[in-house]
Amino acid sequence: MLPGQSKVELYAALRRDSRDGMSNRALQCKYGVPWSTVNKALTSAWPQPRTTTASARPSKLDPFTPLIDEILLIDLDATRKQPHRHPGSTAV
Repeated sequence: MLPGQSKVELYAALRRDSRDGMSNRALQCKYGVPWSTVNKALTSAWPQPRTTTASARPSKLDPFTPLIDEILLIDLDATRKQPHRHPGSTAV
């Protein structure tokens, strides 16, 4: 794929060169794409849209977010060089 070229433009170029008689192997070499991209371009005028998958599991930090939020709120009031005082700690 040439720099700055969209996938739709690449598909159009692949189809055009294929109609002009270029073999699939020559198309792969000319455009630097795998055979699957050449086959997709020759079977469909439009590329498939990207699919995104949502996170399958919750974050490991989810149970601790209230504690983290509380620590961050306390740190907003602390002076710049004051050490962290965690909620529930008795250290002075």
